[in-house]
Order: sequence, then C-alpha cells, then structure tokens
Amino acid sequence: MSVATLIDVTTNSWNLTLLSELFDANSVEAILKIILPASPKEDRLIRVVDSKGKFLVKSAFKLSQSPVVTDAMVDWSALWKLKIHDHLKMLIWRIASGILPTKQNLVQRLGFGDSKCPLCQTEDESLEHLFFKCSLSRAIWFGACEAIQSDLISPSTCQDFIKFICDLPLPTSTPLRGNMSSINASIMFALTLDCIWSVRNKAHEVSPLHSDQPVGFWSNPPEDFIKLNVDAALSPTKATIAVIARNSMGSIIKAWAKEVPLLDPMVVEAMAIVWALELALSEKFAKVIVESDAKMCIDDLYYPTDADCWKIRNFSVCSIDLIFGFVSCNVQWVCREGNQVAHALA
Repeated sequence: MSVATLIDVTTNSWNLTLLSELFDANSVEAILKIILPASPKEDRLIRVVDSKGKFLVKSAFKLSQSPVVTDAMVDWSALWKLKIHDHLKMLIWRIASGILPTKQNLVQRLGFGDSKCPLCQTEDESLEHLFFKCSLSRAIWFGACEAIQSDLISPSTCQDFIKFICDLPLPTSTPLRGNMSSINASIMFALTLDCIWSVRNKAHEVSPLHSDQPVGFWSNPPEDFIKLNVDAALSPTKATIAVIARNSMGSIIKAWAKEVPLLDPMVVEAMAIVWALELALSEKFAKVIVESDAKMCIDDLYYPTDADCWKIRNFSVCSIDLIFGFVSCNVQWVCREGNQVAHALA
C-alpha cells in the first residue's frame, strides 16, 4: 500500500474512513494535519530536524550531541548548590521552569501580541532563539566565552538549561573544555545568559516613538489596486487567519476571518496568504497587493532555493499558481506595525 491510496482523489483530501481503519486515533489526527498540495507533486526526501528539510553536517552534529535518554525530573539541588549569585540562580530557575516572560511565551499564554525577538526582529522570541540562535546572542557567546558557537550547544527544552549550567555538555572540540574549571565555566555561562537577558530587556524597553529607526505604517495601494493584509493568530487551542481588503483610498471594502487547524505558526501564516489569493480571485479583483509580516513565507515565494522550507512548500507552490490568475499581483513583506489591522482581526 502506498500513501496515494489514503487520499481521496475526487476531493483531494485524506480518506478518513480508510485512515480510521488502519491507524489509531492519535496517528489519524497527526496525518490529517499534513496539508495536501492542490495538484500532485513529485515526492522528495525531507530531513525533519532541519527547517529546510536538507541534510546538513551541522544538524547531524547537533543531533549526535543530544543524549539518547533524558531524565524526566530536573535535579534542582544541583542548581541551588552552585556557587553563583542568587540572582543568577533565580534567572536560570525561571528559564528552566518556562516562566521567563519572552514574547513567544506571553503570546502563547495570552493568545495575542507581538512574538518577534526584540533584538533581531526576524524570528519568534523563544528561549532557544533568544539565548542561543539570535545573531546578537551568538555574537555575545562568541566574544565572551572563548569563541563558543552557541547554536551548536543550545538546549532543546527548558529543563535542559539546568543541565547546561550544571553539567556543561560541551563538545570535546570546544576550546573552553580543559581551559577552565567546572565552577568557573558555570559562572561564565550563567553571566552570559544574564547579559543576554539584560540586553534584551533594554531593547524591549526602548519606545518606538523615541527610536532612531523609522516606524512602519500601512500605505495606500496604487489606483485600481486592492491591498490585502493577512495575518494569523494562535492560542493553545486554536488558530485563526484573517484578511483585510482596502482600496486606494484606504477604505476597508472586505474583511474575512476563520478558524483553521492548529498547526506550526509558519504553516498557518502561509495558509493565510493562500486564502487571501483565493478570496481575491473569488471577488474578481484584477490587480492586488498581498502583504504579510511572515518574512520566511514571503522569502520562500521569491527565493525558494535559499529559503526553501519544507513545512510551507506546498502552500508556496499553491500561491505561485494562484498569482498567475491576476492581471497584476505582488505578494510582499510588511513589518508588524504596518499589519496591525489584520493582526487585530485574527
């Protein structure tokens, strides 16, 4: 049996009856979250641990450094026994407990808000991104800790932060290993985390009104064009996408919103772009501009070789097919400030 036999070709959807006969409920739920392309596409191998689905030595190395078995319980006593300042212990405890108020954490709990990293403004501010993946954080690690490449040692879960400080899971090739005692290394790492958090808070507290950077605003489309702003909002239980259509005068002529399956945030953003194009065609808009603040989704449309993300590739291909149905169509990125109306609707 092949995967194709599980698809109802008449509706281009999964055959739920057949899936229920072959798989358990959890497996069926997972399969139904896989979005099928609008038209058959050639199969290809995807490496799911890499965002672009490619095999890279970097991702293989990181995977090889991950322990095969991890403890379910955190040894908090190891943290409290460390000879570091209580302020640092409390910061590490907040990180490991998952209660540090990063933007992504707040959005997940509140169901709305801006989740972008205040340091780079390109990715969602998760714990892993803020402390290890962000370009500024990586520079701090590289300069403060004997050229440590933080993206190679980043913990995979909140609780791994404890082991990161107490057990120092450094690759054997890391220059720091052997050059510094365990306690000094723990102090250095804890201070680096505190430095990154302090820099982050200073960047977050800067008011846009007093910033030297230009503030983004929504701009009217040219005459005869309709601009559609799209956005997605996720909560712990559901996801919503929204589309706002405005004419060259800036007047709202249409607004749509609907709930969609709770999937990866990037997938939901890509889904919103496809829906906007479908709505524009159904409304017979000839000339349109579609704006989204999901930069990776836009990059995957125009630079698939560089930005190719396997999670949204089906949606990108679908968007490209839909674009050819217009007299003129431009899909472009807009900063979060210029997409506030669509964000509020979602």
